[in-house]
Amino acid sequence: MSLALHTFDLSTGLRNYNEGETSMEKITIESIPIVVGREEDGRWWADIESMPGVMAYGATRESAIAAVRALALRVAADCIDHGEEIPEPFMKVFSVA
Repeated sequence: MSLALHTFDLSTGLRNYNEGETSMEKITIESIPIVVGREEDGRWWADIESMPGVMAYGATRESAIAAVRALALRVAADCIDHGEEIPEPFMKVFSVA
């Protein structure tokens, strides 16, 4: 029985699963583009344009981004739970090599 060698290159974010094989690209929720803006009343909003309806508000820029990421994950989880197609931005996040 042979054991696979697992290494992770912190400089590139790539994981090598077996010595001599090519690396896999690391895809995370942070790599999904988010559009951010500010309302006249000072509230921040964040929107994932590639997922219609996934938009959230926050008191700060950071809280709006965190809220829209959480919403996107809930939408993707709901799709998985109901056997529906995963939204396109998550196809690579949840892909199996």
